[in-house]
Amino acid sequence: MKRLILIFISILILFSITACEYTNFDTSEKIVAPNNSLPPISGKWEIDNYKIVNQNSLTEDEINDIVKNEALFHEKVVVIGKELCLSPTYKLKNVNTLDYLLYQYKINPDFLNIKSKKIQVISMTCEEQYYYEFIKETDDKMIVNIDGVFFHMNKISDDIEDEILDKYLDSGANITKGENIKNDEVLRSGILLGLKYSDENKSKG
Repeated sequence: MKRLILIFISILILFSITACEYTNFDTSEKIVAPNNSLPPISGKWEIDNYKIVNQNSLTEDEINDIVKNEALFHEKVVVIGKELCLSPTYKLKNVNTLDYLLYQYKINPDFLNIKSKKIQVISMTCEEQYYYEFIKETDDKMIVNIDGVFFHMNKISDDIEDEILDKYLDSGANITKGENIKNDEVLRSGILLGLKYSDENKSKG
């Protein structure tokens, strides 16, 4: 009798192990890698302030062209002023704020009112060409340096209308084909730079 009980228990254990192995295998087959394709910057942004570092950089008209236009960030296209970037790609790195700004721009963080000791730099490339870097203070605030002028940007929307997006995608296609774009739609290439404050800085704000 004891022998029959042991055999029955052994059969139950065997079925249990087999079932566990099948479950684990089935689960592993359904694992999907996390989606890392979302751009670190997206949506519509407005420029509400700027600071000039190099007096021989942008003209007043060029600055006004950038300030009066919304900046657009989409996985297919980025637009700032009259500059357009198709199929942007990004690289992120954490740096020491003071060391980076002194080395890159010869300025102190106080000039941009940056309090965090560590920042995140987001550099962007378009068609394998290096463009601007962004100083991303929060998810809704960032700074971009364009030819010696720092522009402060605020996010106003997560979405970009399809008709606006299509207009710039069509403009980019025309540029690629070497065709002229009407109504002053000729767009220059550029560079984007970004830094992001830590959570510690947010708690102080």
